[in-house]
Amino acid sequence: MLVGGVAAARAIGSRWLQTDHYPARGRDDDSVDDGTPPVAEDEEACRRRARAGHADALSDLGVILAERGEVAEASALFARAARGGHGRAMYNLAVLSEVQDPGHAEEWYVRAAGAGETDAMYNLGVCLEQRGDATDAERWYRRAAGAEHLNAMNNLGVILQRRGAVGEARVWFQRAAEGGEVDAMGNLGALLQRRGQTSEAEVWFRRAAESGQADAMSSLGAMLEMRDETAQAEEWYRRGARANSAGAMTNLGVLLVGRGQVEEAEDWYRRGAHAGSPESMNNLGAVVEGRDAAAAEGWYRRAAGAGQPPAMTNLAGLLAGRGEVKEAAAWYREAAAAGEPHAVHALAAQRQPRPETPRPEGPTVRAGGPHEAATRRAAGAVRPGARLLSTSCAAGPQYRWSGV
Repeated sequence: MLVGGVAAARAIGSRWLQTDHYPARGRDDDSVDDGTPPVAEDEEACRRRARAGHADALSDLGVILAERGEVAEASALFARAARGGHGRAMYNLAVLSEVQDPGHAEEWYVRAAGAGETDAMYNLGVCLEQRGDATDAERWYRRAAGAEHLNAMNNLGVILQRRGAVGEARVWFQRAAEGGEVDAMGNLGALLQRRGQTSEAEVWFRRAAESGQADAMSSLGAMLEMRDETAQAEEWYRRGARANSAGAMTNLGVLLVGRGQVEEAEDWYRRGAHAGSPESMNNLGAVVEGRDAAAAEGWYRRAAGAGQPPAMTNLAGLLAGRGEVKEAAAWYREAAAAGEPHAVHALAAQRQPRPETPRPEGPTVRAGGPHEAATRRAAGAVRPGARLLSTSCAAGPQYRWSGV
């Protein structure tokens, strides 16, 4: 049940439009700027300054207009300020260009990053990472992280973790987590958990969960369940599931099945499956197989196609049970290569001589090739009603990308 990490659902980079915080007051007003962004009542003051050619006012007015949906006029204002070298206007123009012209957006992010805008460095890293350029993404994350951008620290940690630089990844996760970045708190917890530092991992999972990080709620629940603190575990699973953590949906379903509440478990598995969780897909297949083998097969295939070894084994058992021994053996081999123990046992059974004694009770299969009996023995070990359930646990590092 122990969750190996915070789910890897990727959040996009910062999409906040930036302002220079011009308050709605006269230029000679000596009151202190409180740092709040411009709102509707600031518009006339911004317009006056924009007409005078002030780049800051052009950018701030663009933010006011963009936030109420007047995107075309906002873009024109950002472009005017950007042509004058205004970094925040370049950044804002890039944000507005993301949907309609991603290539143009990236060009403006590069220019804004060159002007020292840390959010632009971060978003540029996200754009590069999305198209598979991890090397350049890391370079921009490092620049933004060096300027104390917490989300960039977290994403830099993810890149480092994935290539095995665990020590440096921990440094960046720790810095971001101590700065209040909740995804980094969960990622630090996952890293510490994998290194066996469970007490410290729980501290960070709890901090992230209490800050609203849904996947950390699932991870914290799993740690509590391992200590038999089932009531608290269920509470965190339910909080995470209500906050749309597919891992929490899966783990809650497993807990419910364990105490016989199969109908509610099925509902959570179905929600988790539709949210894209391969573990929930597999478990939903196991729950429905007894009444709808075709639906179960569909869920097993989706989960197996997403790399879920228990689903591969369950699919192999279903196929073997109806005599499709060749495909069953192929799925057993793939699951065994991923270390799934039941599949390893099935392949070992295939290599044994055909026994003279009757096979264990299991699904009826039609006559097949020379490995039929051994495959049927393996199928009997995971026959319908005794399928493998998955928890929200990944075989490799899975970490959450942060953004706003």
